[in-house]
Amino acid sequence: MKSRLRIILLSTLLSPLFFIACDTKKSERKSSPVAKKIETPTLILYGSNSCDHCLEFKSKLDSLNIKYKFNDVEQNQALAKEMIDAVHSVNYYDYIQFPVVKYGKQVFVNPELDQVLNIL
Repeated sequence: MKSRLRIILLSTLLSPLFFIACDTKKSERKSSPVAKKIETPTLILYGSNSCDHCLEFKSKLDSLNIKYKFNDVEQNQALAKEMIDAVHSVNYYDYIQFPVVKYGKQVFVNPELDQVLNIL
């Protein structure tokens, strides 16, 4: 009878410890570092809606389902300055031909589509 009582008493005392020990994975998940979302840069296309090269380039990107942001520099002087700053950031000071493509820190002046596809 005493041994049965001891077993009941021990199981009553130890069962909460068992559940706590089994629940460590949950607490480990809480303390583990959260995976950081890695943001991919946006493909930015600077140009003009009156530029045939720009329209053709946009058409090619659209046909390949490549997402991009088009900035019409003729309509917005702030975007024109942004484009010039981007071009100068890669030490390009020659005549700027459209389109200008920016992807992250890479900037291309009047690139071939293959150049852009290679960086994507």
